[in-house]
Amino acid sequence: MKTALTLITFVASVSAQAQSVFPRVTPAEQTIRDDDRRLILEEEWQTEKKAVTAAENALAAAGPDADKESLLKAVQRHRKDLAALDAEIARTAGKVAESDRSKPVRLKAASAATVNPANSIQNAPYWDVYRRQDGWKNR
Repeated sequence: MKTALTLITFVASVSAQAQSVFPRVTPAEQTIRDDDRRLILEEEWQTEKKAVTAAENALAAAGPDADKESLLKAVQRHRKDLAALDAEIARTAGKVAESDRSKPVRLKAASAATVNPANSIQNAPYWDVYRRQDGWKNR
């Protein structure tokens, strides 16, 4: 009983020490960190905006021999990165950025008329629900 009590006391003292060692950030320090984060994001946004402009100019100046598909993908990627930075900057300003991912999606079930009974899982034998064997159709 004495060893259990000693063990509990030891664990409690270690837990108290761990909590006192955990770093605390004052509101003033957090404000400075938030401002630094916002400045870094704005610098990244400026760099990405230049990259978008350069990619668009490269696409516009591309000759008939150029790989326009890869240039178009580069423009789209830079625009996507710019939109992500916009959303992150909005979050740092305290605004919640509205995106398609945060909106609920309503899905419609297929009606019975559009389901093809030949492709129905009910026609497959129980051991071949993924239709891996073609031999069962002839039975």
